Amino acid sequence: MQKDSSIIEGGKYALKKSLSLLYVYALATGAIFTFMCYWDGIFLSYCGPATFLAYILMTLACLPIAFIYAELSTMLPSAGSSLVFNTIGLNKHMGFWSSWLIMCAWIAVPAAGTLGIIDWLNFQFNFGWSDTTMLGIGIVSLFAWFALSLAKNVIAGKVQTYMLFCAIGGICLTALLLFFSGQWSLANFSGFFSTALGGAGTDKAQWVGWAVGAAFLITPYFGFETVPALVEEGTFPIHDQKKAILGSVITCGVIYAIFYLAVAGVMPWAQLTNNGDCSPFVSIKAFLSIYPWAWYGLLLGIVGVLLPIATSVLGFWYSGVRMIYAMGRQNFLPEVFARTNKHGQPIL
Repeated sequence: MQKDSSIIEGGKYALKKSLSLLYVYALATGAIFTFMCYWDGIFLSYCGPATFLAYILMTLACLPIAFIYAELSTMLPSAGSSLVFNTIGLNKHMGFWSSWLIMCAWIAVPAAGTLGIIDWLNFQFNFGWSDTTMLGIGIVSLFAWFALSLAKNVIAGKVQTYMLFCAIGGICLTALLLFFSGQWSLANFSGFFSTALGGAGTDKAQWVGWAVGAAFLITPYFGFETVPALVEEGTFPIHDQKKAILGSVITCGVIYAIFYLAVAGVMPWAQLTNNGDCSPFVSIKAFLSIYPWAWYGLLLGIVGVLLPIATSVLGFWYSGVRMIYAMGRQNFLPEVFARTNKHGQPIL
């Protein structure tokens, strides 16, 4: 299935082994950590005070999938594992289309994430940017990520790791401040299953609405499948991939649950979410209503919006590029797509 020995492992255009397990874990975890303080209004509007419970349930639901993925990925030691698996296991048409569908989902993240960061900047500094201005800034930002993706893996890995752990530390600190703010109360969990999708009652519509909202929380977990895309560049044994896959799901599930437990307890659901209107940056607004620290509001935006989205964009960018690289190497695209630069990074 491979077309040229110059583009297989060890050849002229081979990917270079330079990513430690920590870097791969950071890429996967960052991909799941994306929406912490940006889609918070959606999550809390859909799942109410029970958002933390929805995250616990979704983590438990995703773990079996992660276990299966971790097991299968150890048997596919090349980039583009889904392409290889579906082509050999089913046929070339299934391999081709499944890979394109996965990649289409992956490449949507950089654009959407960049617009999320711009939305936060507009919110934080009241720039009042027009759509055209935001689009231009987004294009420039994407070129910056493109340049970073062409540098040595170890550079991107370090940047990703620093951003992730700064984000995790900031979110954990914020959760502690909310828990001990004096405003956190179990009384704010009345209407436990309130949801904008079914009302605040206890009728069937509410339960169906809450279940739909809880199902929506699978969106952030779309990220651990990026790990096998980096399999050829890892400096660790292939079976250790499962540590990055399972670790990313568990880490993010625990932090999401703790953070939203903290946020939901500081004020009644209707007040917190403006009656479930799904507006973003709810956690930042709630924090500033308790602690009038403008500087911390900016810091929370950095650790809860900017850094998580930035880590996610880089992770999905890496994965999407390597899927295209694999398709070029496996004869699904012209050979030029399988070429790399001097750092072992795919150039297209």
